[in-house]
Amino acid sequence: MKALKIIGAILAVVVMFSILTAATMDESRTLVPFAAPDRWSPKGTQVNIISYGPIKVRYTVTEYSYTGFARDIENLSRLAGVGVSLKEGVVGYVAVVDLSSVPSTVLPLVRGKVEEEVDRLIEDEVFSMAGELGLEPLEKYTSGEDIVWRFSFPLELPGVLGENTIKEELPVYVRTRRVWHGKTLVVALVAYPNGILEVSGGKHSFGSLSVSITARIRLEYSDEAEDFLQWASNVELKEA
Repeated sequence: MKALKIIGAILAVVVMFSILTAATMDESRTLVPFAAPDRWSPKGTQVNIISYGPIKVRYTVTEYSYTGFARDIENLSRLAGVGVSLKEGVVGYVAVVDLSSVPSTVLPLVRGKVEEEVDRLIEDEVFSMAGELGLEPLEKYTSGEDIVWRFSFPLELPGVLGENTIKEELPVYVRTRRVWHGKTLVVALVAYPNGILEVSGGKHSFGSLSVSITARIRLEYSDEAEDFLQWASNVELKEA
């Protein structure tokens, strides 16, 4: 799972500041979200432990998919009369890092270093994923407490009533949010399309009647993405 790199590579930072105080460290916990948000389905969790001598830091990454997307695509396929096999177009990740093993005296410094590494590594992974999917980067910006990347996904759609193939571009967004709960870091990431595709069938004449046909396909999931991030920000955690 590529998202593991986002968290796994930053753990050496924790060790730099805590190795000298390992004797006073508590054992870190293995924490995962207690339950999935409504209409989201967990796809699995990976638990990892990285050891540096006596220090053990646990982190988990849980993947989710939005179940409503598969339903929307199925309805779209039926309406358009074409087969679409895409099942997961709105996905989310929740990574949980437990730093309870880090002494409070060095925690503020460790947190700052961890946040710097998280920002850098998330950006690397986002663009790696975008390259694999053929997404074209457009811009990066902050929105409130989130970091947002906007991409363009080029598509070729069948024309209405047998018209020629139409080229469209679908906006795709990736949003990340990080929240600290004491010594626990929660990092949420959600990727989703958010746009309207217009497919024109041109003008068709039936005797003296001329008809212009345009089909609008709505793939707007910003509300679902925000709901996921809000849920992750206040997620109840449990020990795995």
